[in-house]
Amino acid sequence: MSTVTSDKLDKRFNTLDHDNNGWIERGDVFVTARGVLAQFGVSPDSPKAATLINNLLNVWDSLAGLLNPDVYRPISVEEFRVVVTAHTLGHSDGYTQLFQPVVLALVDIADTNGDGVIEKTEGIRLLIALGTAEADAEKAFQAIDVDQDGQLSVHELVAAFRAYFLSEDPQHRASSLLG
Repeated sequence: MSTVTSDKLDKRFNTLDHDNNGWIERGDVFVTARGVLAQFGVSPDSPKAATLINNLLNVWDSLAGLLNPDVYRPISVEEFRVVVTAHTLGHSDGYTQLFQPVVLALVDIADTNGDGVIEKTEGIRLLIALGTAEADAEKAFQAIDVDQDGQLSVHELVAAFRAYFLSEDPQHRASSLLG
């Protein structure tokens, strides 16, 4: 695994380890979901919330299941690197099947006016909810806004998340996506 990939996965791990105990636990999935839902004022009982939570749990169950049939066992940073790499790098179908449904659920939540695109303010709020530092969120948004129209299409956001996980290029526009 390259240093670029390792660094990105470590950053992602740290944003998911909500209690900073060095482990990602199944409960961290719910904390992540609650943060996104709260950022956009979406009720945890809504269909949008259920879709996001179910997709996040599918990611958790799939990744944790690669390590151990007990999907409730915490995952260390080393294990996280191994399972995400095994499931995504050089295996873009793994990304599409596992992570893309989460991205689409995030788009559905962040697109507060239902126009099919993520406006700049929505995008920045989404990036912050996903763990991007507030000071870095606008720069990250601008980097992934490929056509520089001040909004993100579903295609741009899906492509950015895909590149974040699959690109080995430290200069790729999506490298700063999640901080």
